Amino acid sequence: MVRAKRFFIPAVVALSLAVVAIYQLSCNRTSMAGQQFTVGDFVYAKPLNSAWLHGRIDASCADGWHVAFDDGKSQCLLAEQIVRDVVPAPDQVHIGAQVIARTSRGQMLLGRVIGLEGQTVNIRFKRLGMQKLPLRNIRLR
Repeated sequence: MVRAKRFFIPAVVALSLAVVAIYQLSCNRTSMAGQQFTVGDFVYAKPLNSAWLHGRIDASCADGWHVAFDDGKSQCLLAEQIVRDVVPAPDQVHIGAQVIARTSRGQMLLGRVIGLEGQTVNIRFKRLGMQKLPLRNIRLR
């Protein structure tokens, strides 16, 4: 009986430490682009077969982050499907950077930076071609 207790207590402690470590990792996940997200962040997210939608991270989930969208819907998404809603500083934007941007038509679309002119960014979109947009319309991916 004494031998069983000596093994059981360290095993429970080790298991508890492992659970805590996994929880801490899940609360600070990083996207492939290096963005770290936390609960409460405002984001743009792209569910499958949908446009980029604005929302807020309200919890972590099995696959990544649970996003509550402004339209009242919510979904668990991978970090790669999420972009933080923060206007980048001019020195953070570089030619070749992948971004989502609010186009002149008001849509949020994926594009690539092809030129910089002060507070104006030239972005090439797959279907729309090139547009010159103000830096405030850009979110780094």
